[in-house]
Amino acid sequence: MKNSKFWIWFIPLLLIATVGIFCLLKKNTNNTPVNNTNNQVNLIEEYKNGNSDYYEVNLNDSHVYKNVTNDELKELLDKDGLIFIGDTNSNVARKNLVVLNNIVLSTSIPQVYYINKNDINDEL
Repeated sequence: MKNSKFWIWFIPLLLIATVGIFCLLKKNTNNTPVNNTNNQVNLIEEYKNGNSDYYEVNLNDSHVYKNVTNDELKELLDKDGLIFIGDTNSNVARKNLVVLNNIVLSTSIPQVYYINKNDINDEL
């Protein structure tokens, strides 16, 4: 047993694997919800107003969407980011809003930039 190299290799590999798994798990749990301001509250209210006529959307305060303006959207196009172009009167967009919110909450993506298609001007 004195000449066995098993423990010389096993212990460092076990430590490296443990640290690697810890880092991967930590990365996936660092998702912090967007701090809600008036813009985010307006997003929730816009979609709640159409619940009687269209697909029902119930976003809580921990949703991942952040409203952006046209100028902010122009800056985002040069950077990395996830942009959702929504429409409060479209059942497809309403369903996708809920699904995307649930998926992003389970990943390490911090937020999704939201703009209503009616707010987009001709420059974009």
